[in-house]
Amino acid sequence: MRKLYIIILLAISIIACNDDSKDIKVNLRDSGTLAITLNHQGAAVSDVRFKLYPMLGEDAVLDEAVSDENGMVDFGLLNSGSYLIEAETTQGGLKYRISQVLQVLSGSDKNVTLDTEDYMGTLNVTTYSGSDIEGNVKLLFLQRTEENNNLDNFSEKLEAGVKATTDEDGRASVTMPSEIYFDIYFYTSSEDGNYYYYYQVDRADDKNISIDIDD
Repeated sequence: MRKLYIIILLAISIIACNDDSKDIKVNLRDSGTLAITLNHQGAAVSDVRFKLYPMLGEDAVLDEAVSDENGMVDFGLLNSGSYLIEAETTQGGLKYRISQVLQVLSGSDKNVTLDTEDYMGTLNVTTYSGSDIEGNVKLLFLQRTEENNNLDNFSEKLEAGVKATTDEDGRASVTMPSEIYFDIYFYTSSEDGNYYYYYQVDRADDKNISIDIDD
């Protein structure tokens, strides 16, 4: 009789457990969403193609999207992990290269705002004439882009590039988009310039160079 009683209790416990399990719902999310907004001087930048790469594994493009009128691209649902996004855009006659590593977390919606001004660096120039400081030197910084490479006349290059003039101490600073090479000229006439060298600046970094106009 006692054994029968124990068996009945066990049966009741199993049934109760089975009934409770029907009310338990488990929703495990191992992915998140990623949306990016691109601005230039506070204004949304549309029609920019973004490429999404996985940080681990193959180098092939995982996805591509073009920014809408609000400067936004939405890559939707992604597995959790690190991703590299890349894009290029020309604004105000300058080409900007966007490259950013972003982390997508499980169960989260990631919305990131990027600005072209965050992808620039500063070049500090000092001009000399031999061993002496030479002030009031006119300088041109021209990006190496397909359009600029096709310019023949120096006057056209002046219109397309960034211009600066050193002060009495021979110093000038310019801020240029990072990770893109540009050529440096010094000149006295808009009709002719003297090519010096090419450089590129790193993002959010300062680079110091000296130019001898007698070389």
